[in-house]
Amino acid sequence: MTYIVTTDYTLSQVTPPNLPLATDQYSPQYQEQLNNALRLYFNQLNKIVAQLRTDATSDGTSLSLPNGCFTSNANQTAASTTTAYDITFDTTEAATDISLVSGYQIVVAKAGRYNFQFSIQLANLANSTESIDIWFHHNGVDVPRSNSRFGMAARKTPTIPFYCIGTVNTFIDMAAGDNVSLQWCSSNVDTKILADVAGTSPTRPAIPSVIFTATFVSAL
Repeated sequence: MTYIVTTDYTLSQVTPPNLPLATDQYSPQYQEQLNNALRLYFNQLNKIVAQLRTDATSDGTSLSLPNGCFTSNANQTAASTTTAYDITFDTTEAATDISLVSGYQIVVAKAGRYNFQFSIQLANLANSTESIDIWFHHNGVDVPRSNSRFGMAARKTPTIPFYCIGTVNTFIDMAAGDNVSLQWCSSNVDTKILADVAGTSPTRPAIPSVIFTATFVSAL
């Protein structure tokens, strides 16, 4: 991707030129000064238009900004109720200037404010009401006030859990190279983050255990 007149996606400011005062009579020198001032101004505008068209789709209407979608097709379990665990991903569905590192870190290439959102398939196989906490990490440190607790009813049968979806989004200011990840803990080791295969009757898609999206919102 080529950036011509921007810094971290902030368009450069173009200041209107100070035009020379008109003379009472026609003056080639005045006309030349006016043309030069307008030429410089329109050259700056052309550079911005060229940058937008370079980063746009074929119809010229959509500027490409950092974004990503990451999923997991694996079941994730907790071996202890007193330990926090990384939520992991195994598939990059889409990514522009955002990447998956070490299976659990979402790394941004460009500085800015990002919207991060997760959708997680939670399941409880315990014969009691239980809960799972999920929160955000920024560069390995807990993000203040980012935790959510999802309560689950007791299992339906010994082999059929109670299901629910945990979903939250938040804004985090990121420097280039920063990473975001998710942590979780559970009140019972019989609660899990579960994936499921595609279904039939009716035909329906597979269920990832985790869907995580990252979207650039604005420059810092």
